[in-house]
Amino acid sequence: MPFLKFKKDAAIALGGQALNLQLPFGEMEVLQSNIDLIKRQLGLEEVEIFSASVPDDVTKAGPRASVLTQNPPSPGSPTAIFVNR
Repeated sequence: MPFLKFKKDAAIALGGQALNLQLPFGEMEVLQSNIDLIKRQLGLEEVEIFSASVPDDVTKAGPRASVLTQNPPSPGSPTAIFVNR
């Protein structure tokens, strides 16, 4: 089981902190502060970042929100939904 080995290795390297469900930084803040870099690297004119924990944001994903139940996000393991308009 690769996930368990990954977590075991992380726990050995980082101690109990590796098992925390909260990260020492805000994922949304990191994405928002790097939005210009993300647009430039992906060659996009517009990028919107939404949170899976905000019901209005999930609604904006429309039928694509089913990805969130198939591959639920967790701290350090986000789920991305890309939409071309």
